[in-house]
Amino acid sequence: MRSVPFFVATCLGFAACGGEDSTGPGQQQPPTVASVAVTPAVDTVKALGETCQFIAVATDAAGNVVSGVSFQWSSSNENVATVGLAGVATAVGPGETTITAETSGVSGNAALAVNILIAVTTSLDHTCALTGDGSAYCWGYNGRGQLGDGTATDQHTPAPVLWDLGFRSLSAGLAHTCALTTDGAAYCWGYNEGGQLGDGTTTDRRTPVPVSGGLTFGAVSAGRNHTCAVTTDGSTYCWGYNGEGQLGDGTVTDRQTPVLVSGGLSLTAVTVGARHTCGLSTDERAHCWGSNTEGELGDGTMTDRLTPVPVSGGLSFTSVAAARWYTCGAATDGGGHCWGSNARGQLGDGTMTDRLAPVPVSGGFNFNLVSAMSLHVCALTTDGTAYCWGSNGDGELGDGTMTDRLTPVPVSGGLSFTSVSAGRHTCGVTTDGSAYCWGSNRRGQLGDGTTTDRHAPVPVIW
Repeated sequence: MRSVPFFVATCLGFAACGGEDSTGPGQQQPPTVASVAVTPAVDTVKALGETCQFIAVATDAAGNVVSGVSFQWSSSNENVATVGLAGVATAVGPGETTITAETSGVSGNAALAVNILIAVTTSLDHTCALTGDGSAYCWGYNGRGQLGDGTATDQHTPAPVLWDLGFRSLSAGLAHTCALTTDGAAYCWGYNEGGQLGDGTTTDRRTPVPVSGGLTFGAVSAGRNHTCAVTTDGSTYCWGYNGEGQLGDGTVTDRQTPVLVSGGLSLTAVTVGARHTCGLSTDERAHCWGSNTEGELGDGTMTDRLTPVPVSGGLSFTSVAAARWYTCGAATDGGGHCWGSNARGQLGDGTMTDRLAPVPVSGGFNFNLVSAMSLHVCALTTDGTAYCWGSNGDGELGDGTMTDRLTPVPVSGGLSFTSVSAGRHTCGVTTDGSAYCWGSNRRGQLGDGTTTDRHAPVPVIW
């Protein structure tokens, strides 16, 4: 929250304070207000409850400042922001409003946008976030241009992604980022050695470039060296590195532009891990393909698959997250299930035993969202409480320790989240639209202006 300076308006003469006119015959009358200017003329806040200070200055016809006047403040839409007598506006809902200061029948205006965060996505060393108006911001490591700000310079606080493309979703991969516009066009930026940007080249990009093919997508997921997306008709396309068959086209040939995943499945969501991919079909069943050396495909084997295979157990899922050699999902009954590598307890079943098919996460929690990428998992319950488990060497579980956990532990702070994303670090968006991060911060990926690791949530600085 911004600090609000304290302003004292002085009264010049009894009349200016609301009494009778104290000027007598021959005495100079107070100057007449000709205009009112409000600064800043345009401002934006990114969380409900956040405040901003507006300052009004009255001038006469000659442009001289008129002192000792008082202003009446108002907001054109109090469902967006309210404003007090001192010009302090408070965000109460998303949208835009006009802040007005009026005195002596003369008024001045300023524009205020309450543009709260709606989603956050994390990777190994960088983070990106999306606001309600489709603006994207990224921070952290930027050596391959994955922040999309036109540079290769690390950023310790959010930097805007260049070009006003109007995004509706974002996905951070290992060293690249992809996004969908409101009309379903896919753009990617950053590392491109495997063709994971989908623009037909292997050239890194520091700003968003369109994915080739002109397809219209409803969901996108960026992983280590490949990317996949689901079209609005349920078809799935992938591009990038394909050494283990993670593109799902029946080959191990890298692709620099989107190729159709074989099998004719109609998917509603897709999630990309390090070397494998999973998706949810319209009947809420999970299917996976690619590397299976640790059982991450969940089909009961350790055999790589070049096309999708169903996950064993017949479970229905609302959310699935493919990670580094393992996969987790939130079942439709709310229970968490994981499979694959379990070297750091990331399957959450209280053991460190690898699993070739789904096993339930301990604790009997009712999860509606699960996120994983590196060696830990985080999930949200229906009341917005965040739980994490697995590796915790950098504090990425957010429980105030650096102790690995074989079963879920609550994230410290008592915050209520609407979304959470687990990379090497973890970030989440709270119900008021604020972003918090915790864990590894060696490249500034927590967005708090430092490179200090945090073992519990800290707010992102805007």
